[in-house]
Amino acid sequence: MCNLSAIHHIFFTYFTGKDLSMPTHIGLSAMKRIEILDNCLRHDRWWSKIMLLQEVNRHVEAIRDRPISDATLRNDLEEIERKAGGNLLCEMRLTYSGLKKQKHYRYGNRDFSFFKKPPLEAAEYDILQQAVDLLSQLEGFEIADDLKDIVAKLQYSYPPPDNPKVVFGQTGKRLGIDLMQELYEAIRDKQVIAFDYQPFDQALPQIFMLHPYLLKEYNSRWYVVGLAEPHREIWVCALDRFKSQPRARHRIVFIPPVQAGFDAEKHFADVIGPTVRKECPVEDIVVKFKATRVPYIITKPLHHSQQLLKSYKDGSASFSFRLRYNRELLGLILGFGADVKVLKPISLAEKVKETIRKILDNYHAD
Repeated sequence: MCNLSAIHHIFFTYFTGKDLSMPTHIGLSAMKRIEILDNCLRHDRWWSKIMLLQEVNRHVEAIRDRPISDATLRNDLEEIERKAGGNLLCEMRLTYSGLKKQKHYRYGNRDFSFFKKPPLEAAEYDILQQAVDLLSQLEGFEIADDLKDIVAKLQYSYPPPDNPKVVFGQTGKRLGIDLMQELYEAIRDKQVIAFDYQPFDQALPQIFMLHPYLLKEYNSRWYVVGLAEPHREIWVCALDRFKSQPRARHRIVFIPPVQAGFDAEKHFADVIGPTVRKECPVEDIVVKFKATRVPYIITKPLHHSQQLLKSYKDGSASFSFRLRYNRELLGLILGFGADVKVLKPISLAEKVKETIRKILDNYHAD
């Protein structure tokens, strides 16, 4: 079985050179500072604290961040010393002015690095190869440039096998996938967006304004979820119904999810799929499956609320759910064909029967 945490550790350590086993109090900004200090100390020269502080702040100011303090530098050097041990040399040496002595630092071994890449073991190589098999199929969704670079290095160093062991259920090109990066960045940057959107039931596109909160996938279709203007309601928009690129609306103040009363887990807790119809109450739904379907339903629950109610002598069984009605629920039930029967509520059973009647009418018309 593919260990995802192990994969993450190997990717990050081997291809970025940064060891995830370091103390967790080192954040990304600290990691970047240590990388700068590490590069300095690897040069065959001595560095005073003032020189190191100036060098780090030169890089920090380039990205318009706040300069670091003496205390921060001291903590970073202590972190390097914990890992470098005897490789970090420290001497009292004269400053350039020659007036007094100060502590100076450098590595005793120029080949030493705080981010020394560890060799891959055989078991780690196997995990790495499994990851390449998976990542080679996940193209089109560029979450970050770092991930893109890592994938490129993986593909260069370890070409994927001719016969992949894991295949994702993709059916052709996923419409709207080219919008993923822009929408992801809008969510990350808390940026209100506007776009032309045309639902299937409308003849012309409309201009939508959205405070985006979440990207959600269901049945090979991607959706963006957020607070819509001017309705101030949570809307779910399918990416393949976008008729324009999302445009940033910088003058509109972004309303965060908490202020909008949006909690993704709670919002989608009582539905199958992305559609939440608030006008439909959460109901106790009971369905009965034939014996051939029961093992599938037990081992792969249709929803987290699923409960086994009763097992029958012929091997069939009934299950209960707590759900709101939506078209995805109806489609899921119909997908089981003659292997399923809705026992309650009566309103859902009638919807299923009415849909089946319409299906039969299509064939009778011929």
